[in-house]
Amino acid sequence: MDSRHDTSICLMQLEDLKQAVAWAKKENWNPILNAAEAYYATDPSGYFLLKKDNETIATLSQVKYGNGFAFIGFYIVTPTLRGQGYGKYLWDEITKHNKPHDAIALDGVVAQEKNYQASGFVLETYTTRYAHGLDTPLTTPTPHPQNITLSTDIDTDDLVQYDQAVFSQDRSVFLAHWAQLPNTIRIAAMKHGKICGYGQIVKATEGYRIAPLFADDVDIASYLYQALCQQIQMPSTVYIDMPDNQPEGAKFLRQWPLRPVFKTVRMYYHGNIPTRQAHKEFGRTTLELG
Repeated sequence: MDSRHDTSICLMQLEDLKQAVAWAKKENWNPILNAAEAYYATDPSGYFLLKKDNETIATLSQVKYGNGFAFIGFYIVTPTLRGQGYGKYLWDEITKHNKPHDAIALDGVVAQEKNYQASGFVLETYTTRYAHGLDTPLTTPTPHPQNITLSTDIDTDDLVQYDQAVFSQDRSVFLAHWAQLPNTIRIAAMKHGKICGYGQIVKATEGYRIAPLFADDVDIASYLYQALCQQIQMPSTVYIDMPDNQPEGAKFLRQWPLRPVFKTVRMYYHGNIPTRQAHKEFGRTTLELG
């Protein structure tokens, strides 16, 4: 089938992106509530849809951070038209201008890993989503053994700088909107006046998501995790997406009754992984924008 004859590719508007988030909900991705505005503000030119008979049948995003990095997400085809080439056509049209030296990443479903490999993507690691059912708040030691203090009054420039060291890109626009999501709180861990970790807990379709959780070491990550879990209404469930190659992940997981829910695969185009402090990433921010 030549999909060009009966379809058209359009840039998404904000309302279209909200529909894509609704599709993600139907795929059981447990998207964060009211996040479309934050996604869209990051790169309004990075969201695409495929239409057939004036109806949206597939979506895909390739969101740029500056000029050196992009993240692919929202790769969804309406269930009744899967296996007919529509998704592949949209993918090929949006990604055909990517060059082998481009730094592009994705978090995809594991079932599509071989297809991503065929498009030039190389495995970095898998990511596991964990769930933690909570009936009562977690307690935190006071004072912290490393003299860590926690604060919600965070200097914006310091936060962006810390985040960039872990993620690899300046996400100042995204982070500004992410902080304004309803039912969310962001906490930084401070040591000697400097950020040594931060996390954010956000209301999701089901329960809450910790997105992200970055920290200098596992003890600080655990301290932030406890503090963030104290912010939710009980009983509820907290979810966190942890890279399987997190060097201190096993120690973190031994501290909490976390159960695995599903896996995704993090891949980079031609293996072009940007320089970053990945060992500080205990919880990813999103599976759609990295």
